[in-house]
This record gives sequence, C-alpha cells and structure tokens, in this order.
Amino acid sequence: MIMEKGKIMNLHVKLVPAFDFETRMPHDAYTVYCIEDELISLASGWTLRDAVTLFRKMHHVDDGTKIRFV
Repeated sequence: MIMEKGKIMNLHVKLVPAFDFETRMPHDAYTVYCIEDELISLASGWTLRDAVTLFRKMHHVDDGTKIRFV
C-alpha cells in the first residue's frame, strides 16, 4: 500500500491488553489497522505513536499522508 503525499488515511485503533515483563505491570499496547479491498494492513506498538510509525514504515505510507483515527 503506497499512499500519495497529501492524502488522508483512515486507521482503526485497538487497545490490546498486554503485560510488561520489565515493570511487571499490565499495560495496553496499540494496534492500528486499515482495511482496503478486503485486505487488512496492521502494525502494533507499546504506544500509539510507535504503532503509527511502524505502520508507515511497513506499508510505505509517506510522512505527508495525514492519518485520521476512526
């Protein structure tokens, strides 16, 4: 998925219960995903910023593409 610069991409956000073994505390991780033509593209991270950064990198989404959370 390659988005053109200046486009708007709609990303769904899910909080995923997780456990941080370093702090030994429960923690919410984030998964962002997009469904396009019955294909799902997703990425996860400890923070929403991490998830979006990884999504952009994995799916070749230009930094100029705006993200809208739905």
